[in-house]
Amino acid sequence: MRPFFTTLILTILFAGRLSLPVQSSGEILRKDQQLFSNLNQLLVTEDGKIIDHLSCQRINLQFSDSPIDHQVGTHISRTQRNHLFIAVTHKQQWLFQSTDEGKTWIQLKFDTFKKSTISNLLILNDDSFLGMTGGGKKPLQCYRSLDQGKTWVLISTIDSKPFRIIHVDGDFTQLQDGTILLPVNRRNPPPKGRPWTEHTAVQHIYRSTDGGNTWKGGGNNNFWDTLQQAKLRIEGTSLKSTIPGMGGTFPGCYETQITELANHQLIAAFRYSGVPQPWHKKMELAWGMNTSRKQMIPIVPGVAGDTRILKYIFLGDSSDRGKSWNDFRPVLDDNKKSVLWYGSLHGQVVQLPDGRLVLIHVRRYPREDQQVIARVSHDGGYTWGRKAYRLIYGSGYPRSIVLADGTIVTVSGSTLTTPQGYVPPGGRFSAQVIRWRLPKQVK
Repeated sequence: MRPFFTTLILTILFAGRLSLPVQSSGEILRKDQQLFSNLNQLLVTEDGKIIDHLSCQRINLQFSDSPIDHQVGTHISRTQRNHLFIAVTHKQQWLFQSTDEGKTWIQLKFDTFKKSTISNLLILNDDSFLGMTGGGKKPLQCYRSLDQGKTWVLISTIDSKPFRIIHVDGDFTQLQDGTILLPVNRRNPPPKGRPWTEHTAVQHIYRSTDGGNTWKGGGNNNFWDTLQQAKLRIEGTSLKSTIPGMGGTFPGCYETQITELANHQLIAAFRYSGVPQPWHKKMELAWGMNTSRKQMIPIVPGVAGDTRILKYIFLGDSSDRGKSWNDFRPVLDDNKKSVLWYGSLHGQVVQLPDGRLVLIHVRRYPREDQQVIARVSHDGGYTWGRKAYRLIYGSGYPRSIVLADGTIVTVSGSTLTTPQGYVPPGGRFSAQVIRWRLPKQVK
């Protein structure tokens, strides 16, 4: 690994691409990858046209060893002094620090989890670090660091019982009262030779009130057995449907990101990849959801391509600190039509100082035009504007925080793949930090 504090410099995003001139409002979109060639410009599109551009700063994170070649997780958190830390994880892991609100970054030594990469990172209110490793057939292991990630101590575990497999299924969230929430997926794989649709998988919200030393949650397993057979009631174009949480979330949900709003209500962005249900077609017609898989993924019997009918971000709310969830809904505009394309995943909601909500997510398909996009809500997440803020070209797991002045700091891996889903020889991977800000809200 490079020296302990290796200075990172600003680099041109996706070197080798041509720099484009500023494009005028109303110009028809060209090839999507051309939208990201200007390092200091973020383009805004609506209904297939470029309508605006914003100033931004894109910083490539420089890795100490060979680049990785697949989608990776990114986690961003901050100390009480507003020092920012980013963990980038895949088969390897990297830790970066910024002391100037994300303008420059240094890489820190991060060897502790060499044999078990970290799957989560959170800086607690007391500036201690919390990390989670493990999963699969092994228990999740929660570690704490009191020296900004230099050394770690195991403080607790979460096992999969009565299920066979367990995985971290979203980032830590620390609420204002100190409670830590952690989405966890527990499942039993399908019998050998049977399609994945026959597995048993549920998502639970575990919670800790003592800094991660102990965890409670997992729900009532008998309840989940019943819940898996339940059908959501989607009535016409109604936004609302409710399933009691019992410490869990909605069936078919994964990769949950929880955000506490200024009014202490919680909003969560769920990856919804449910198996076919009788109400899917009704929902598609009522909400204008584009579920076409043409040019998206190959259809193979018994594989995700022909069974995960929906592949969208859905939203849900909680008024009891994540113990139950309601108002399960897609991302709709004020005409109750979906603003997302099939394959919009890995969403996270952040709140600006003026109350606006911003949803940052990946558009995974078509594979040759993968990108990270942001959308804005003015009414607490019930309706969303059709403007798309184009952040990063490529596919990753974006995470963001908001600074006091409203600046959004977004980090994401960015893997470029072929239409067939394969990474080209040698890989095409990078990870970027984007500092950007929405225009002031017009009152």
